[in-house]
Amino acid sequence: MTTTTTEDQTAHLFIKSILNDFRKRYPQVEQLGDCFSVLGVDYIEMGNINDIVVRLESVGYQEQNLPVSENRKVFVHPNNQLPRILVRQKDYDSFYAQNMIRIAIKCDSLIAAREKWKCKTLIKGVPGGPYASCFLNVTDMSNVILVERHDYQGFMPPDKL
Repeated sequence: MTTTTTEDQTAHLFIKSILNDFRKRYPQVEQLGDCFSVLGVDYIEMGNINDIVVRLESVGYQEQNLPVSENRKVFVHPNNQLPRILVRQKDYDSFYAQNMIRIAIKCDSLIAAREKWKCKTLIKGVPGGPYASCFLNVTDMSNVILVERHDYQGFMPPDKL
């Protein structure tokens, strides 16, 4: 049984506020339904703006060394029930990239999710393997990523590391 602390609740509300801000920017994500909830999100990628690292740490997130592309840091909440956060470093990306947020949605089968959403974007990794992902290209949702993972915690296909 998982014990919920005030810090967990605060972190949950913080993540929910990020998702709500994303909904305001991209109202078309409503068509994703329950997939677009705290429990349906695999990870959130964002720029290092507005002291985001300090804010993440203040609600219990901790930096972890997980396989990820260079110039990004990974933050994980100790209860492991909240989405992981990838933070792009300021000196790496453009102003646009720093202000952009990407949301990665969990899916059991990338092939089935691509079929459901009629997605034709490039797949990174091998569906059914440890990690596979693709951008969702439904009505300008290029900031939404579909992710299938099996016992793998990284953010890139293992063969790309």
